[in-house]
Order: sequence, then C-alpha cells, then structure tokens
Amino acid sequence: MTVYDFSAKLLNGEDVLLSRWQGQVLLIVNTASQCGFTPQYAGLEDLYEQFGDDGLTVLGFPCNQFGGQEPGGSAEIAEFCARNYRVTFPLFDKIEVNGPEAHPLFQYLKKEQAGLLAQRGALAATQKDLEAQIATINERSSVIETRMYAARGSSTRDLQAMDEEVRHLKQRRRELEDEELAAMVEQEPIDAALAVLASRLVPLGEKAEVLGGEVALAQAEIDAEVATATATRAEEAARLPEALATRYEALRTRLKGAGAARLIGNRCDGCHLELSSAEVERIRAAAPESVVTCDQCGRILVPT
Repeated sequence: MTVYDFSAKLLNGEDVLLSRWQGQVLLIVNTASQCGFTPQYAGLEDLYEQFGDDGLTVLGFPCNQFGGQEPGGSAEIAEFCARNYRVTFPLFDKIEVNGPEAHPLFQYLKKEQAGLLAQRGALAATQKDLEAQIATINERSSVIETRMYAARGSSTRDLQAMDEEVRHLKQRRRELEDEELAAMVEQEPIDAALAVLASRLVPLGEKAEVLGGEVALAQAEIDAEVATATATRAEEAARLPEALATRYEALRTRLKGAGAARLIGNRCDGCHLELSSAEVERIRAAAPESVVTCDQCGRILVPT
C-alpha cells in the first residue's frame, strides 16, 4: 500500500483519490488558520508555484485538534486561505490526524513515516549482521583447519569430523554471502531513490532559506509597525477623557477585541450588522463630543 491508494474529500466536497498525483513528490501538511505557523501558507504556495511543474504537489489537510486553531467550516477555510495567502494548492476537508478517528491517510503516514530511510537502515543492519556471521564462520574455519594440520596423528574419525565441519562452515558462508549480495542489490534502487530525493531537496532547501529570511524580515517590519501603533494608541488614549477610556477598555475586554468600530454607511464595522435609517440619522446628528454605541454589539461608534 502507498499514499496513492487513499482518498480524501476536498474543501468543495469532491472525493478524490491521491493517485491523481501519482509519480509526483507530495508535501502533505496538516494546517490551521489560527496557528502560529499559519503564515507558512505563503511559503507553501510559493513552493507549489515554483516547483509544481517539476513534480512537487502540496496537499493541505486542515485540522482542529491542536488547541482548536481551525474552528471554521470548509467555506470559511477556503475563503481565508484564498483571501490572505492566495492559496491554489489542493486543500482538503477538515480531518483528525491523531487518535482513533484519525484519517486513514495520516494513520498510514505515521506508521510509515520513516519510509525509504527506514528500509535503507533495515537493509544496512541486515548486511552488517551477515558480515558479522561470515566473520565468525571464517574465524571458526581457520581454527579448525589449524587443528587439522596440527593433528596429523589423530584418528581418522577425528580428522573426518573436522573436515566435515569445515565443509559445512564453507557452505554456510556461501549462503550468507548470497544473502548479503541480495541485500546489497535490494539497497541499490533505494539508494537511487534517496539520491533523487536529495537532489530535489537542494532547491527546496535553498528556497526555504530564502523564505525564512523573508519571513524574518516581514516579522521585523510587523514588530516595528506594532510598536509604532502601540505608542500611537497610548498617546491617543492619554488624550481621552478618563470615563470614556475606562468605558472603552471595559468594552474591549468584554468583546475580546476592539471596543470601538467605524460606522460605514449604515453598517457597524464591528459586528457587520446594518442599523436602521433612524438610528444612523440620530448618530450622525449627535454632537461631536457625544458617545454613541451600536445597539447590536455595544461598541462605541465612530462615524466616517
């Protein structure tokens, strides 16, 4: 069995066999939209775009098992990935990757995770064991042959027994050498496959290094913007009347986000619900120093 024998459901509900991508290098990733590694969607998309024509396919499998970081449904996940990271590689329906309900594909992947390296290691261990057995037989044969040459005066029966043991040891050595040769032959295609994978990993590693630098640069820029925004916010907050600032902070804590929202047309940008025409007129007619709130979510409204 291989990964190509499994099927999974895409975000659009279509069941597909992974044999659709047979012969390609598959990068199978479990993902989440609210994870610290979520920005890697951009890196994965870049890899897919750059190396897709060379046989690399990225398959994304959203999962909500790690801290509830993928709570949305299929439509939400698809919209989030397309809007924020322009994802075009195949994304599948949300699955479980751990526990008794884990998707069969991930059960298989975890069982076979070592892949070619495990096979190569097992064959190398077998070859080493065979070499050790052959060395033991050679040592034993040498000891017996030495005794035979030194025991010319021994009985014919003893000499025949030693001669028989030497013949038996030589036969066993030939068998072990055949087994060792078979193991070496079996290693050859694995070594060739590993060499191909290693050659493909070189450009991927270089790209990953470049992307890592870009991510670090982007993170530094974001940190600088956050620091600037935080300082600006502190300055603006210092200018607010104490009662209004206290009310805002209480709303922000209760709503677990912004305590204020813009009034865009007749819609609150906080809860995205529309206000009645009469309510909008009342808000826009209020004095500049007045504090008005959204009847739906309670946020302080700022007309635009």
